[in-house]
Amino acid sequence: MEINPDYAEAWFNCGSVLLRLERGAEAHESYARAVALTPDNPLFLHHLGVALDGLGRIAEALQRYERALQLAPNQALSWFNCGIDKIKLGDLEGGKACYMRALDSGHPNPDLVRFFMAAAEGGQPPPTAPNEYLRNLFDGYAPRFEQHLVGVLAYAAPEVLYALLGGQLGTDLEILDLGCGTGLLGNLLRPHARRLTGVDLAPVMIEEARAKEIYDALELADIREYLRARTAPCDVVVATDVFIYVGDLDEVLRDVARLLTPGGLFAFSVEQHAADGYALLPTLRYAHSWAYCTSLARRHGLQLSKAESRPIRKHGAGEIPGYYLVFIKPR
Repeated sequence: MEINPDYAEAWFNCGSVLLRLERGAEAHESYARAVALTPDNPLFLHHLGVALDGLGRIAEALQRYERALQLAPNQALSWFNCGIDKIKLGDLEGGKACYMRALDSGHPNPDLVRFFMAAAEGGQPPPTAPNEYLRNLFDGYAPRFEQHLVGVLAYAAPEVLYALLGGQLGTDLEILDLGCGTGLLGNLLRPHARRLTGVDLAPVMIEEARAKEIYDALELADIREYLRARTAPCDVVVATDVFIYVGDLDEVLRDVARLLTPGGLFAFSVEQHAADGYALLPTLRYAHSWAYCTSLARRHGLQLSKAESRPIRKHGAGEIPGYYLVFIKPR
């Protein structure tokens, strides 16, 4: 770029590297320079939109995607990002139409598109969020996870769930932490554990947890697949803010009930859903009703031990209401 300041591809590649390094403002400047040099390159325009999205400049990003699609009408990733931004700007029908065009244009991950479409439509939701979506979400979030979640969003779910478990926890326990993240709840449970195992889908989250030296074992896995395969019994199973990405809890509760020792505890939090069953919200998170959680637990032989209704975290100017539930397996 020093040798040839008009080398558009170099500016574009530099922007991509800066984006990977989470230097968003610099990435935007580099992409913008590439677009200024080659204004009718749909790939450059798409990535400039991505950089603008990262800076929260949604309307400007949408303009770049739309221009890219004028030049390359079958660019599926641009249609998908168009859909996301239209919905963020309040154009629900326009967003859904873009998702359909992304599918028709051969998006490489159609399940991801259908997941976003289901959240926009509010109809019958898929049973769970796609694993690729969760990996990308949390791997990108991991380095600032605790600072943002606790410091900015006033996230206190691990402390609330731990307090709810209260005097029911003994010591020398086999404890399983589903969706362990960076170990916020694991750190509180460590004094009670003979063996503490954490399971998470995101590799970077696992490494953040490993650095704390809290867990005896860390497993990189989908929690449903892990539970299905596990045979070793557990005294306590916890899942803090994990089921916002799992709608259908039938299989999870079945396998947890199978693994729990008599008198064992299963504690988890969910976002509240006022209607029956569960729903996928426009936020791309699931919410569950009280009746759904308690009736499903009873079906699998678990009894409600303790419960609280209180916020999960901040959301904009308000708070997200949640349920904190502790179930026990009868002796």
